[in-house]
Amino acid sequence: MRSKIIVKAFDSINPSQMQKDRMLQEILRQMPEQAQPTKRTNRNTYVTEPVKHSRRSLIPAIAACLAVCVLGGLGIGMLKNRQTMSPSSAEPSFSAVPAPQTQDSSETALSGSNAYYGTILNKYATALRDNWDVAQCHNADISPQIIQEDVRDKLGFCLRDLDGNGIEELIISDGEQVYDVFTILPNDGAGHLFCASENVFLNLCEGNVIKRQETVDGATYWQFYTLVNDFDFSIQEAVVLRDGQYFSGPSDANVQPISKDEAGDIIVSKYPKVKLDVTPLPSPIGENSYQETTPTTQAYEDILSVFDRAISEKWNMQQCSDAGISIMIANLTEYGVDFGYALMDLDGNGNQELLITDGSIVYNVYTLTDEGVSLVLTGWERSSYRLCNDNILYQQGSGGAALSYDTFYRLVNGVLVVDDAVIFDADTDPESPWFRSADGETPTDPISEDQAQAIINSYTPVEIPFRAISDRP
Repeated sequence: MRSKIIVKAFDSINPSQMQKDRMLQEILRQMPEQAQPTKRTNRNTYVTEPVKHSRRSLIPAIAACLAVCVLGGLGIGMLKNRQTMSPSSAEPSFSAVPAPQTQDSSETALSGSNAYYGTILNKYATALRDNWDVAQCHNADISPQIIQEDVRDKLGFCLRDLDGNGIEELIISDGEQVYDVFTILPNDGAGHLFCASENVFLNLCEGNVIKRQETVDGATYWQFYTLVNDFDFSIQEAVVLRDGQYFSGPSDANVQPISKDEAGDIIVSKYPKVKLDVTPLPSPIGENSYQETTPTTQAYEDILSVFDRAISEKWNMQQCSDAGISIMIANLTEYGVDFGYALMDLDGNGNQELLITDGSIVYNVYTLTDEGVSLVLTGWERSSYRLCNDNILYQQGSGGAALSYDTFYRLVNGVLVVDDAVIFDADTDPESPWFRSADGETPTDPISEDQAQAIINSYTPVEIPFRAISDRP
C-alpha cells in the first residue's frame, strides 16, 4: 500500500530525483505510526540525523574547476590592461572561488548574504591558530605575511566599497599594512585582487587607492591602483627605482626620469596612506568547539537547570513547550539519546553562546545580552538546526511534500541574520520549484536544482563536542 501511494505521488508531477527524495521523506513521515521506521531515518523528525548531501565531497573539485574557468576569463581582460612598465610578477593576483554574493554594508560584522567572506576569514583564523608556515599560506591563497609575529596579534578585517558599485571589498589588514583584498564577482564568486607576499607590500591610500610596492631584479616598483568596473583595476600612476634613477609614468611608452624628491612627493604626499579600523578575526571552527569557563556556565545556570529537570523528570512535549525549551528534548530523553551543552562564541563578540545539542542537531541556542540570557532559536519536529563551517546555523524546515526550506543564518549581535537561503516550493511553480530567498521565507529568485544544491553544499555541517548537562561545573 505504501509503495502504491509513493508511486502515485511521484507519477502525478514527474519530479526530479532530488524532488523525489524530499517528497519520499515527507510521505514516509506521514505514514501511520505502525508503518514508520523506528530508526533515525527522517531528517525532519527528532530522531534523525539530517540528510547529508552526497555531493559535498565534490565541493573542492567543483570550486577548483570554477575557479579555473573564472580566472581564465578574467585573465584575458586583465592582459588588455597590463602595464608594460611593471615586471610580469608585479601584476595584482586574481583568483576566484564560487560563493554567494554579498549585499551587506557593515564594516564591523559580516551579515546578510556575505557567505564566502566568512569562509575566507576562517582561513586566516585557522592559519594563526595552527601556526601555518609560508607554504601553507600560499596553498590556501592568503598572504604569508600574516604569520609574522609582529602582525598576527594585530590582524583583522574591514569591509570597504573601493569602486563605488555598492558591494564592499574585504580587506585583510593590521590597520597599517594591507595583506589581501577580495571582491565579489557577478557570477557569485569571490575574487582575490591583491596579495602581499615576501617581496610585495600593500597599503590603502586616500581615494581608495591601493599602493603596491615590489622589488624585482634589483628594481623597486611603486604602483597605485584603483578598482573600476566592479572587478577590473587600473594603474593611476607608477614609480620605479632602477640603477639609482627614479622614473614615473603608467607605462614604458611615456616613462620619464624624475628626481628623488619628485618620487617622494608621488609616493608619500600624493597618495597618503590611510589607517584602517579593523575588526578582529572570528574564532575558527574547532577552536571554540568547547571552551568552557566557569563564569559563563554560571551565567547560563538557570537555563541548564531547566534541561536538567527535563532529563531527570522525563518531561513530555507539553512540559518542554511550557518551559520554553525544544519539544524534541522529550523525545531525546524517552529514546535515551545522548545530548548536552556546548559553549561557543558564534558571533565573535567575546561572549559564548549556549548550545543544547546531541553533537549533530542543535535544539536550542541562547546568548548573553545586557538584559541577561536571551533565546536565539528553538528546533522542533519540522524545523531542525545544525552548525556549519564559519559558525553558520543551518535550518532545515518542511511545510509538506511540496515545500521545504534550507536557510543559513549568521548570529549578529544576538540576532539571527539570513546568510543565504534556498526554498523548494512546488505550489508556487511546479515546473521550476527552486528559489533563492533573501529573507528565508519568500521565494524570490528562481534558480535551477543544480544551483540550489551548489548553495546548500557550500555550507559544511560540523560535529559539536558537548558535555553532559549533569557534568557542568
